[in-house]
Amino acid sequence: MDRFTVQSSEQTNLIYKITKNIPYSEPFRTHKIFNLADDFYTNLITWSKENIAYGVNNKLFIFNYHTCKNELIYEYTNKSITSVYYNSDGTKLSVGCTQGKVDVLDLNSMKNKTYKVHRSRIGVIEWYNDLFYTGSRDKTIKMVDERAGNTKTTVSFHLQEVCGLKLNCTKEMLASGGNDNNIFIYDSRMLNECIYSIKSHKAAIKALSWSKRNPNLLVSGGGTADKSIKLWCLKNKPKLLKNIDSNSQVCNLYWTETNKVISTHGYSQNDSRIYSSNLCMKDVNRGHRNRIIHFAVNDTEEYYLTGSADCLINIWKVPESIDTHRFR
Repeated sequence: MDRFTVQSSEQTNLIYKITKNIPYSEPFRTHKIFNLADDFYTNLITWSKENIAYGVNNKLFIFNYHTCKNELIYEYTNKSITSVYYNSDGTKLSVGCTQGKVDVLDLNSMKNKTYKVHRSRIGVIEWYNDLFYTGSRDKTIKMVDERAGNTKTTVSFHLQEVCGLKLNCTKEMLASGGNDNNIFIYDSRMLNECIYSIKSHKAAIKALSWSKRNPNLLVSGGGTADKSIKLWCLKNKPKLLKNIDSNSQVCNLYWTETNKVISTHGYSQNDSRIYSSNLCMKDVNRGHRNRIIHFAVNDTEEYYLTGSADCLINIWKVPESIDTHRFR
């Protein structure tokens, strides 16, 4: 059972208002992609090396960043794609579907292997070597060993859909966010026990990201009824270090190796932002008319892309001149 439960404190709540002195940036590149789903619980774009993979309805495409070649690589029968993720080295694509199945496509042989792991749609997948974790609308998390070809573990702490999953930099802790507004932290080697539960957000938690340098630092973002981004230290027990009101639905968070935090947003701003690691906003990027649900970062973290139901994929350059904050 849970060792610690943390609830938000008014004393730590720093309301952030968007100010006019934050610079706005233009997209580095823009591409048209039609029919990307406007569904908060899906993740339909992933990026590895020069290849950007994305799912539209039942079709899986790869777009080459260098050549701009767009290729349909797989078309599923009687399946709608709800999540797309590269594995750790970019040789395989995992595709979650509405029926609770994961298809793992080997990009060298183009052989497809199907795992029936859930009873409902799979909106989020997290890879670690030959293991992958899945989160579903059926409220559970599954860990699948691809070498063994079976489901090793089932986790059932959430009361509603699991919409966020992230391993920390040492791969020893797994964070999950749910439509029940809860975050659970697990020892990735013993998923049947929750180490911590965090009951601080007021809406679904899809956006989760860990520091690449400190395995105990986590940022989380809440949906439309919450709009907050929270910075946590999970050493010994969860401690809320900072809480900002983003004034928008938080759809994605990504903590870079250089200690920047990238966020994407839905209603009402539909923008992406770059923060220093202590959540001081440094840059705002606007280029969408709809909420930015789909998001990916390239391997070098020099660029990130945003995808929306407005038929646009925008590629943005991550600025190098952002001051970072070092936590001791």
